[in-house]
Amino acid sequence: MGNLLKELNNTHIVLAPKKMDAKDFKDFRPISLVNTIYKIFTKIITTRLELIMNDLISRQ
Repeated sequence: MGNLLKELNNTHIVLAPKKMDAKDFKDFRPISLVNTIYKIFTKIITTRLELIMNDLISRQ
């Protein structure tokens, strides 16, 4: 198996205000900023694995 660069899997969490005068923690919502290349890569791998796993693993 190959290794992915750690930089591709970095995610930044940013707090976005729910309302204009946000002061309390509950007035914010977290948003994750994920590397787009990593998201595309993992989606491709996941899709391919799903095709293979359906043949290898019984539904029972």
